[in-house]
Amino acid sequence: MQYTLFLLSALGGLAASASIASRDNHDWPAPVRDYYSAVGRRVAAVKKADKDSTPPACNVASAIPPVAPTPLPSPSPGLAVYHVAIGRGTQDYTCASNTSADTPVPNGALATLFNASCIAALYPDILATLPAAALAYPVPTSSNPMAPSNLLLSGHHYFSDSTTPTFDLVTSNGDFGVTYSKKKAASVAPAPVGKSNIIGYGNVPWLQLQAVVLSGSEGVVQEVYRLNTAGGTPPPTCAGQQAQFVVQYAAEYWFYA
Repeated sequence: MQYTLFLLSALGGLAASASIASRDNHDWPAPVRDYYSAVGRRVAAVKKADKDSTPPACNVASAIPPVAPTPLPSPSPGLAVYHVAIGRGTQDYTCASNTSADTPVPNGALATLFNASCIAALYPDILATLPAAALAYPVPTSSNPMAPSNLLLSGHHYFSDSTTPTFDLVTSNGDFGVTYSKKKAASVAPAPVGKSNIIGYGNVPWLQLQAVVLSGSEGVVQEVYRLNTAGGTPPPTCAGQQAQFVVQYAAEYWFYA
């Protein structure tokens, strides 16, 4: 009984932030249906499980990340998964003109990060659905859990200058440090499959980032991976674009220490 109640409580929380109205509406975007289907399969499996089993531990170090189509380099020897978050926000771009003669230039990103460590460790199939599902909902504020899940605030992602991705993972919910980084490797993201709510012109690349020591750095994170991206890619040219514009995206962020 302890095992069943533990997992049913945890799984129920994953759907808690969606409104009753939206859950009664079966005309969800395909990625949201995928998310609720994954949660439903897990709930059904738990109900069939041995009621006297010991509840599984949330051991984030045992979580296994998705593999990029063109694999990214492995984490450096001695590192293990330290934290996993879902990022939901925008990729930022600039255009020198509003004509097709110019192409959008990346200008950083801004995202709110939500703690998905236990989901990564216990329910990787559910985790895999979250970035695309999150795009069906507005960019959440820091005070609200991320829809359609009930993940709590883990921190913020931004660029401290034009070339330095920054991850501030210090909140009232936990302290995972402040990490400055630089791009180490990239892999082209898979194209959206089937019906999709992907915003923009495809999924931004998967990345491996290396931590760099700057004033304000704190914590133990050494490498960060941006994986399972959804959205964020700009149009191929600047035709009709503003001088600055954003494209919404979501992604898994895996932190290694």
